[in-house]
Amino acid sequence: MKNYVAVFVGALCFCGGAIAYGGENMLGIAGKDFQKKPAKVEAPAQSQPMQKVDPRELIARDSLKSLNKWLDAEKDYRVVREQIRLQDEQLLLFKEHQDKAGKVLELYKTDEAKEPAQISEQKDSEKSLRDAEKGYENALKEKDKLKEKLVAAEKRYNLAERAYKIYNPSLSGVAGLELRKSMGDTSAVAPQTK
Repeated sequence: MKNYVAVFVGALCFCGGAIAYGGENMLGIAGKDFQKKPAKVEAPAQSQPMQKVDPRELIARDSLKSLNKWLDAEKDYRVVREQIRLQDEQLLLFKEHQDKAGKVLELYKTDEAKEPAQISEQKDSEKSLRDAEKGYENALKEKDKLKEKLVAAEKRYNLAERAYKIYNPSLSGVAGLELRKSMGDTSAVAPQTK
């Protein structure tokens, strides 16, 4: 019996030691709390060497960006101008419809013979005139909104144009000459000083 007790105590010690040393998975015991993952060791941050930056490349890149902004602003400006032109056409059509509906209504109002068919046509012409007036007013409001958009688009266009002209390679003076030379312009000649 002492042998059985010794074997039992030995088995308990074995299981306890296995759990303590991370062998719980081998024994089928879920003891994940006992496992500890090693802490991540991060390499010290290495400073990257400074890359050489050519100022001419920066100027050329910014010049191209400002040119693209200028062209985009010009496109937006033209789109709004075209919308205003189309809105003016709509206004003329509504005005024409309003005038014709008013004349037809006046025709029915001046006729003394009031038959049921004429009364119905008079009501239709009144409704047509109201629709024309409402359409004209709405088109006029839309044109006012487009005018505001045009002012904003014109402002953006002017700013973008000025920004591009700052970077424009055809600038006079030494800065423009250096920039033209850097872009491969062989006709760039130094300005004559007197």
